[in-house]
Amino acid sequence: MLSTTNGTAIFLSTPWDKNHFFYKAFLNPQYSTHKIRSEENPLIPQAFLQEMQQNMTTEAYKREYLAEFTEAATSYFPQELIRQCIEHAQRLSLEPYATLEQQIPKGEYYAGLDLGKLQDHSALAVVQREAETLKLVYTHEFPLETSYTEVIATTTRANQKFKLQKLLADQTGIGEPILETLQTEDIAAEGAKLTQDTKTEILTHLKLTMQQQRLAIPYDKRLCQQINDQQYAYTRNGKLTFNPAQNTHDDQLWALALAVYAAKTPQTPKLWIVAKANKGKTHLKKLRQKLHRHKTEGTTR
Repeated sequence: MLSTTNGTAIFLSTPWDKNHFFYKAFLNPQYSTHKIRSEENPLIPQAFLQEMQQNMTTEAYKREYLAEFTEAATSYFPQELIRQCIEHAQRLSLEPYATLEQQIPKGEYYAGLDLGKLQDHSALAVVQREAETLKLVYTHEFPLETSYTEVIATTTRANQKFKLQKLLADQTGIGEPILETLQTEDIAAEGAKLTQDTKTEILTHLKLTMQQQRLAIPYDKRLCQQINDQQYAYTRNGKLTFNPAQNTHDDQLWALALAVYAAKTPQTPKLWIVAKANKGKTHLKKLRQKLHRHKTEGTTR
């Protein structure tokens, strides 16, 4: 359209991900590029910028207020990987549910619940499985100091609306009695104690699901920031450890990770019992019949 009308295109964005058209256009000498830092804006007080710099990671502050393309080298979920999940959601025209009072169609839904209260938020995430794709269809971050009674009530309401196949809840610390309460509400709830080993297993599964392009995430700035801010390191014995960047939260990330892990399809082991003849020779004919029946009917006996 622009080429046929000799029109003008204006691209305006906060820097994010170098493997993107916006970054390539920014470096293209054929484009007129302009970089404006927030400190150049006379309407933004310097005291506000100083406060933001104290409350954000260095990389986030550089992106948001210095207009720089940057991300931490130790980010476990790169910006490009997150962008691919967002674009997947755009191709599916995925619109998440804003409230639990909306009409929700039947489907295969799974949820994750991360618990916090004073310093961290509690967060709930629901994903829908369609074939091999998981779609993030609902998220809710509870305000700080929200009572666990309200968290349980909201989670129970979500179960009533989505008819959850499974809810995986943070069982660490206060999570044990909350899990028991959720189970008494006829919720198919299970717990996960977030040790370093289970954190590695759950976050590795989330990253693999994203890399396989099986996860669609509608754009949400806070969620995307939390995913990208998750930092990793290796211990002296070679094990992965995870922590959010300084002055950040990861509650929504963990709610999403728990929901995706709840939707994980267990691998069913196959056991073959091969009969032998009296002389120790295998009944090849019967074995071939069993193999044929397994291929055509999917049965294994």
